[in-house]
Amino acid sequence: MTHLISAALFSPLVNTTFAFVIPDFDPANIGKEPEFENVDLTLVEVSKETPCGPFVSFNLLFHGPEFFLPQGCYMARQEKLGDHEFFIVPVGDIRNDKGVVTGYQYQACYSVKPVAVGS
Repeated sequence: MTHLISAALFSPLVNTTFAFVIPDFDPANIGKEPEFENVDLTLVEVSKETPCGPFVSFNLLFHGPEFFLPQGCYMARQEKLGDHEFFIVPVGDIRNDKGVVTGYQYQACYSVKPVAVGS
C-alpha cells in the first residue's frame, strides 16, 4: 500500500499501536534462520508540519514498553496504515511516580517535499 508521507497521514493514528518487527538478537542463533518478534509502540503525538526550504518537516513520538529498542530502521505494521518502515531514535524513558522506568519514548523525524492536491 503506497501513501504520501505527511503529518495528515499519521494524525488519525494517534493512540493506536504499531507492531515494530525486531530480529531475535540471541547470539546462540548466529548462523541460523533469524526469528522475529514484535514490540508494540503507541503513537502518542504527531507534530505540526513546519516549512523548511522546499520541504516540510514533522515528528512522530511513540511510547513503548520496558524492552529497549536501539536507534535504527524497523518495519512496523499498523492496522489502517499497513506496513511502513521507520527510522526511530530513543529520546527518553518513561517513569512511574516512584522513578522506576516503565518504558521508553522514540521519535521518528520526517522531512518531505509537500505534494499539491491533484498532483
